[in-house]
Amino acid sequence: MRYFVYGHTHLLEEAWRPKVVSYEKILNSGAFHRVIDKEGFLKRVNLKGISPVEGLRKIDLEELPPCYTFILVTYKNGGPEPEVLRWVMKESDDRGRIVSPRDKACE
Repeated sequence: MRYFVYGHTHLLEEAWRPKVVSYEKILNSGAFHRVIDKEGFLKRVNLKGISPVEGLRKIDLEELPPCYTFILVTYKNGGPEPEVLRWVMKESDDRGRIVSPRDKACE
C-alpha cells in the first residue's frame, strides 16, 4: 500500500510523508464540511473582539468560508496520484470550483 487516506477528523491537513511507516503519502480528507485553520479562527475572534473560548460558542458556521476538503485521486502513468483539495461554493452561487488547500478564498 503506497497511500493511506483517512477522514472525518474535522481538520484541514495537507498530504505528508510518515517517518516510520513506508507509505508514500498520508492524506486526510477532513469531513466535507466547513473547517478553518488556527490562523483563520484567531483572525475571526480578533475581528469580533472576543476570546478564543467565546469564539467557539459565538462564531456561526455560516461565518466560516464555504470551503470543503476532499481527496482527488487521478491516475498518471498507470498509477494513482492522490491530492488534498478544497471545493468552494457560496450559497448564492450555482457553480463551485476546486482550489488548493491554502487558497485565499478559504481564509
